[in-house]
Amino acid sequence: MNWNKSNIKNLKILNPEALESSGLSISKTSKEKSHINKILWVFLYEKLIDDYETEYKFHPKRKFRFDWAIPSIKVAIEYEGIVSDKSRHTSLQGYTNDCNKYNLAISMGWRVLRYTALNYSNLNEDLKNFI
Repeated sequence: MNWNKSNIKNLKILNPEALESSGLSISKTSKEKSHINKILWVFLYEKLIDDYETEYKFHPKRKFRFDWAIPSIKVAIEYEGIVSDKSRHTSLQGYTNDCNKYNLAISMGWRVLRYTALNYSNLNEDLKNFI
């Protein structure tokens, strides 16, 4: 199912406290990040996943964090904001740091799903493949 504002509105009517406490914010984030949040919240609401966290620190010593993580199944979701003028992902050092982070995560057993403004809508189907 594709989730749109109408679906979220219906969910809000059914369980407004859960939606508000989920951290879902449509107006304060980019369209892409908002869409990813919606998908994760719906997976949680439908009990397809046990949990998810934002800005999840996955290594005990390094400060690396995932944009979103589902720790129970060790799936990380990264949104690569490469279309912004301020994106550190587009500099050589920033891209290298991202590569180091992803390699470390994979060596620790994490599966890392990476999205951009062109493919973020694939998350719903990609995530179903892990569940």
